[in-house]
Amino acid sequence: MPVHLVRTTLGVCEVTLGRGGLDLGERGGFSARWADPTPETEPLDLETYRQVVKAYLAELYRERHGHEAGSVTLNLASHQLIDDLSGWTKLNSRPDS
Repeated sequence: MPVHLVRTTLGVCEVTLGRGGLDLGERGGFSARWADPTPETEPLDLETYRQVVKAYLAELYRERHGHEAGSVTLNLASHQLIDDLSGWTKLNSRPDS
């Protein structure tokens, strides 16, 4: 499952795409935790990450359904995941804040 560092308005998160269980945080197709960037790892901004999510979802859809997803479907799904990630950051404040 792809893992990325993503810069949100409230800090940097390590986000893993994919559904690993039935926990509330994983319902949206990702799991996240707070992270600190290092000089070797530059976090992605939200729009760049949305493009990564969109490509991941397109591949996943192709594997599961045997054909391409529509662009509207991919745009809506990728925006929804970013909205869910933003919600996660608001509900799970950083331990050091």
